[in-house]
Formats: sequence, C-alpha cells, structure tokens
Amino acid sequence: MPIRTEIRGRVAEIVLDHPPVNALDSAGWNELPGIITSAGRNPEVRCVLIRGEGRGFCAGVDIKELQAHPERIVAVNRGNYLTFQAVRACEVPVVTAVHGFVIGGGIGICGAASHELRVHAHPGIVWDEFVGYWITLWAIPFDWVWMLAGFVVFR
Repeated sequence: MPIRTEIRGRVAEIVLDHPPVNALDSAGWNELPGIITSAGRNPEVRCVLIRGEGRGFCAGVDIKELQAHPERIVAVNRGNYLTFQAVRACEVPVVTAVHGFVIGGGIGICGAASHELRVHAHPGIVWDEFVGYWITLWAIPFDWVWMLAGFVVFR
C-alpha cells in the first residue's frame, strides 16, 4: 500500500511509502484527497502530518506509468488538483515533514500546506519547479503534449 495512515495522539500521520522515491501513480493521487479529508474530519484529530518514508518526501507522479499509459495524464492531474484542494480545505492544519528530495506533486502538497499556514520559501520552491521541469524534458519523449504535461505537473 503506497499510502499509510495512523493516528498518534491528536495527529493523523499520512505516510507516502512507495519505494524507491514515493512517486504516486494515478490511483494513489486520486486516493490521497479522500485520506486527507477523512483525517481532517476525524473529531480526534487536531493536525494532519504528511511525510514520506525512505530517502525523500515525494517525487510527484509515477513517470513510468505515464510512459506506459499516456492517457492517464488527465487522471493524474485531476488527482494532483484534488490533493492540493484537500490540503487547503482540510478542517485542521496540514503540515508536511519534508526530507531528502521533493519534486513535482510533492512540491504542490508542500505549497498547499504552506499557503494555508501562511509560510513560504519562494526561492526553494521555484528552483525545485525548474529542476522538475528539466527532468521532464530530459526523461520523457520530446513532444508538445509531454512538455505541457511536465509544466502542469511540476508547476
């Protein structure tokens, strides 16, 4: 299971655990908003913590899935959007525990959480977006559709 949840004290811990880099496929991205919303509505929870297991926080979308199934780009983007929306609409504060690396959709999760907490590290976020987009241009076939998808995912 790439996403685990546990309640410790008054904190709902959502753990991204999808080795090697915690990149979620379309199913994972579309599951995450419901998990965040459910945790926030739990009367026992006062805070939601999202963290990654292993070497880094989150590498965004599973690019291997998109290479094998390009038609899933819409599902992945919908899941990204709904996840960011769920973080912003959560009934309790959402905090991200970032370590190692964060790329693409992971940046979006952090951005949504920091927006609601009114905490920003703009220079770091901008460079991560550039690096993620450059990775897209390098790793995915050169085509305007993939360039647009990379921009949307990493922006």
